[in-house]
This record gives sequence, structure tokens and C-alpha cells, in this order.
Amino acid sequence: MTGGIVDETAGDAAVIQTVQRVLHARVIMPALAGRAITPPRPLAWLLRRVPGVAVVPALLLGVGPRPERVPAFARRP
Repeated sequence: MTGGIVDETAGDAAVIQTVQRVLHARVIMPALAGRAITPPRPLAWLLRRVPGVAVVPALLLGVGPRPERVPAFARRP
């Protein structure tokens, strides 16, 4: 049977890993090398005009597109 949780999870993982590789190559390595990192001009303009937009990438990177749920047995009463 095709589809289901396994296929969706694998796709999500591939997207997250791709984003991680891009961030590593374009942000982390230049920062470690001591080079200045500046955001693209359209992004900087958008963040200055609508500061709340910064929440979106923060949530996507910090929580992910499909946040994990804590199983019932692991929750505190």
C-alpha cells in the first residue's frame, strides 16, 4: 500500500535536511570563517516592514512542519 505516515515522514525529513544543508553552507560556514552574513535585500526589507514575519521561519526551523507529539504515557499528570 502506498502513502501513509512513513512516506509523509520521509518527505518531511528530506525537506528539513535540505534546508539544514543550505543553512549550513550559506550561514554557518561563512560565520565560522569570520565573514559577514547579510540577509537578501527583499527579506531584510520585509522583516523591517512586518516584524511578525520573523516568527514563521523561526517556527518552521524550531518546531518543524510536522511537530512531534508526546505520547500519553510520557506526559506528566
